[in-house]
Amino acid sequence: MSAPLADAPSLAATLEWLSQPPLPDAAADLAALDQLRTALRTLALTGQERLQALNRIAARTFVTLNHALPQLSDLPLPLPRKSRALARILLDLSAGLAEDFRALATSPDAAAQLAPQRAQICQRTLLLLRTHLEIAGLAATPPSHDVWTNLHAAYDAAEREGLADSAGSRGEHTARQEYAQALLLGLIPAGALSTSAFALACRISGALTEQLEFLPSPDERRRGLFWIDPSRDAPPVALTRRPPPPETPVRWVAGDRAARRLIQLSASGQAAQLGFAGANGTLLVQQNQPTLEQLAGLWGSPSKRRFPRRRQNYRAQLCIGLPATWALLAGKVPADGSGEHVSNWMITNESPDGYAAMHLSGRTEPVRPGEVVAIKGEKSHRWDVALVRWVISENPEHLELGLQLAAPRALASRAIDPKLGRSSETPALFLPGVPGLRPMPALIVPAGTLDETSQRLMVVLEPADNAKADILETRPSSRLESTPAVTVLQLAGDDRAA
Repeated sequence: MSAPLADAPSLAATLEWLSQPPLPDAAADLAALDQLRTALRTLALTGQERLQALNRIAARTFVTLNHALPQLSDLPLPLPRKSRALARILLDLSAGLAEDFRALATSPDAAAQLAPQRAQICQRTLLLLRTHLEIAGLAATPPSHDVWTNLHAAYDAAEREGLADSAGSRGEHTARQEYAQALLLGLIPAGALSTSAFALACRISGALTEQLEFLPSPDERRRGLFWIDPSRDAPPVALTRRPPPPETPVRWVAGDRAARRLIQLSASGQAAQLGFAGANGTLLVQQNQPTLEQLAGLWGSPSKRRFPRRRQNYRAQLCIGLPATWALLAGKVPADGSGEHVSNWMITNESPDGYAAMHLSGRTEPVRPGEVVAIKGEKSHRWDVALVRWVISENPEHLELGLQLAAPRALASRAIDPKLGRSSETPALFLPGVPGLRPMPALIVPAGTLDETSQRLMVVLEPADNAKADILETRPSSRLESTPAVTVLQLAGDDRAA
């Protein structure tokens, strides 16, 4: 059944169409809802009639959204075209509906007759804007124009009218909670989490809205301090990354308490208080400890940029993923970059410890934050190893990566637990110590294979040119980092056994 749009749209026809079951195809149903929303603007309606129609469209949108979200919540980037189209219509519809609710709230003609529903209108506006930010995060694409300024303005209006702590209806978040959840998502740097990790963050942030602190003034003893300029169409900015411009009125929020609460609840297995009910929820929290630790770090200890960045414009080759990087460094594929897993990129900015790279040509493996890559500049003969810190993809042809250098030199190796023998053999990258940076050697292994509790390891370095293999006897001394893809272990020493 097509939407009642083309000839003579009316309120009755709109409500009748909305009473039908959703269309089987989620994208088609959402596109029809967006057409309905646009047509509704042309109708001469009372405030109550317009609110009724908008509420029905919003309710139907969330029904379809809940069925469509699994299509977006566990995908590498860039998204397939069908998923990208679904994300695009969701972004358009959520932003458009929020704009229509906000216009209704500010309409002088509807002000008197909608006075009893003003709390609901404020809450719906913020709910839709927060949903928009969730979809943008899942798609690793920027939110629509003015979404952040509209979010701040909608919350300020709710505050002025004393409606910030009123829920739209029973069981729903208040306007303040919707705003706090949106800000918690905004504390996460763009593209820093995989789609599955960001989906977890969306759920967890909804359970921790009361833990975000709104501060009257900055307390610089805090690590998780962020500033917001409500006049800028931008998310909160970590003070550790950049101070606010002088003379600019800003508001302050702190994510420290939310980070501590997240660590406390996840460590004690209280999954229900993080929004995950039942045994499956407990298992999900246990399986995603590295992601939860990363999220807590983003909220409570945002990293400070160690070095200034310089704009660049030179070509490089990338090999994405631990298996492909291992094969490249082990000499199993051509080292000149002609293999099928090597693609061409443009370095757009650079610092001593990292790069931003934009894809130009060649096959790209599915990529998520936390993956290992090998990178070689056009004038270099050496493959460096880096970790993907963020991924942004505005369309299927566009892919940008933020890379942090892990080592200027890495060796393909195999890690073996002597107690288990060859059955425990794990492909790994051995990172020799670097004076002044990381004096002790380190090992990159697939996530979930080895950890810092291993008492003893044999690390077999892949030989070059049929030379004799080097075997190191060592043990992990600490875990430097965990991502959904890899674990980075610091090694206690480099004792050659052969």
